[in-house]
Amino acid sequence: MTGRIGHRRHLLRSILAIRGQGGLRPADGTTPWPEPVPVGRDAGEVRAPAERHGPTAWTTDLAAALERSGVEVCFDAQATSARAAAIRAAVAAGEHVHTEKPLAADKVQWEMFLRHVAEDAPFPWDFHAGARGVRLAELGMRAWREGRRLVVPELSR
Repeated sequence: MTGRIGHRRHLLRSILAIRGQGGLRPADGTTPWPEPVPVGRDAGEVRAPAERHGPTAWTTDLAAALERSGVEVCFDAQATSARAAAIRAAVAAGEHVHTEKPLAADKVQWEMFLRHVAEDAPFPWDFHAGARGVRLAELGMRAWREGRRLVVPELSR
């Protein structure tokens, strides 16, 4: 959650805004309450906004954050080069994952990620329909499981 985007867009304008409006109100009558646990590489960069805006917990240890009771979703907004490993760790911990950025920095990371989710730690994927990048990931995983190359024109189907 460090950096301008992690701090302003994701922590302040999303998570804390939801909390400020009383949480989410789904049709089933429950009130899910987002309780963020900011994680970052630099303790000072994570601690300051966490203390200033309300989340009481923060850490520089992703594995410890994923093991916390009540943590159900891992939202990743870090540098692309570190993303694949963090998402693999979240998947291995059985967490839901939300990321709006590329899942890997290069083809090698992408193939490692696909191999991990398709073979090593299968879990149900739920992709929002219509997003081309998400559709590409879904098709990539299917191609990996079927042992074939992904043909990009499949996106037009």
